[in-house]
Amino acid sequence: GFPLLLVAAACEVLAALALMVPAMPAAGALGAAAIWLSYGVALARRYGQRLDCGCDLSAREKPVDGLAIARPVILAMLAAALAVSPATAWTADAPFAALALLALWFAAGELAQLPAAARLSQRNPT
Repeated sequence: GFPLLLVAAACEVLAALALMVPAMPAAGALGAAAIWLSYGVALARRYGQRLDCGCDLSAREKPVDGLAIARPVILAMLAAALAVSPATAWTADAPFAALALLALWFAAGELAQLPAAARLSQRNPT
């Protein structure tokens, strides 16, 4: 219910803040990986059911499919890779890279909302 959503949001904020603290990026990345992996597991348990997964900023109910499950799992893998990567100095281009990834994430979400027939016709125009 709603209390669980608040706890999840608080954990996401804590993981994001830890990523920005010079001594804690690995902990933040591991926290983010755990959160996203738990989202993937929760979605896998609801496979085929109609729900709003909260995967983007718009409220849309749709059946939970492989793409909805793959998205948080891929993010968990990226966060885990970040956790084990060597620490680097923060640079001014980091926020722009993060914004670019966010833009790609939302674009992928919008494309995933297209019906399968529309995606196929875009791939194979007649």
